[in-house]
Amino acid sequence: MTLVQLVSLQLLLYAPLWLLAAAVFREERPAVWHWFGYALTAAVAMALFASRSDGPSWINTAGANLSVLLSLVLARRGVELFLRLRPSDLQFALLLLIATLGQAAIGARPEQAWLRTMLTSGLCAVLLLSALRPSWQALTAEFSVRLGIAAALPIVAVLFVHLMQALMAWREPEALRIAAQDPTLMPARAWVVVLGSAAAFNYLFLFLVAQRLVNKLSHQARHDPLTGLLNRRAMQHVLTNEWARYKTQATAFTLLSLDVDHFKRINDQHGHAAGDEVLRGVARRLQQLLRPVDRLARVGGEELLLLLPGCAADETGRLTAERLCAALAHTPLAAGTAHDLTVTASWGVAGPALGDTRIEQVMARADAAMYLAKQQGRNRVVVLAAAADLTPS
Repeated sequence: MTLVQLVSLQLLLYAPLWLLAAAVFREERPAVWHWFGYALTAAVAMALFASRSDGPSWINTAGANLSVLLSLVLARRGVELFLRLRPSDLQFALLLLIATLGQAAIGARPEQAWLRTMLTSGLCAVLLLSALRPSWQALTAEFSVRLGIAAALPIVAVLFVHLMQALMAWREPEALRIAAQDPTLMPARAWVVVLGSAAAFNYLFLFLVAQRLVNKLSHQARHDPLTGLLNRRAMQHVLTNEWARYKTQATAFTLLSLDVDHFKRINDQHGHAAGDEVLRGVARRLQQLLRPVDRLARVGGEELLLLLPGCAADETGRLTAERLCAALAHTPLAAGTAHDLTVTASWGVAGPALGDTRIEQVMARADAAMYLAKQQGRNRVVVLAAAADLTPS
């Protein structure tokens, strides 16, 4: 088996891999089907290259070149669909049209191999080069810089092969003519790069498909499905870490417990859909006013818990709660119906005190302060910096 046939077989074996992925990762099927087509088309291209020694023909020359370009188009469009980018369909159509017309004009004669190679490799280089920047930005935004680099490497490697092919066609047209009739004479390093790049691309993007699913499941496990805020379990983990930091570094923090006022009345008068929209609106409004380091969670039906790292409860914590309380009371919240509701909340503020041994004591004071705010007329802020009789036993 020649190296070209080995490359063709390897690419063909990726097709059932993507078929399996289409069955497992249903949300990513549009991208996965493109990668399935890429594997098949690339395998066909390599098979046509391998058959050139049987004699020149339009199918195993122009057909192979067009299949190479089509395979890269399918691979790139799959990447764009996976990364939620707008597919570059106009560019794809233009490149394929130029390739088809160019191959038809050049013909299948061996002495024209350098022209066919320059045309195909040039178009492939344009296709790959224009994909680097948007793909890099989307990959690093969703995953990491490390994975972005890993995903860029096979693209750069194939780009390098096509640039070298175009340069070889320009400088050594006679050598390319001989190689076009017998592909086994092509430098082995070029086929090795194609072989390795194909493996890197297929396995890496299969990993990214699985990683996206893992990230989604992890997010669902930590976030409230209605508001998108942290849930009680995730917030408890955040608070445990904050308490550990406070005990080791004596770094101040404030807990704000808030409860939407008269929420049952909203549900009774406007329906539960309106109540859900109010909760989403409250979450959005508060997040707009918070710092990146602050953490907001939904810990009950209409009860939220806010952590302000680096803030003393009786100073910055109280002022922040008063600012948020006023901002919420003056912001109409769309309720998903014909109503635009304005809601208020009762706020309890607490921070760590001397004698506290666990974070639950601070949480208890924040809750107690919130209930005092309700008893005193709602839509207000109550601070309990330290109250030993309110801590849990």
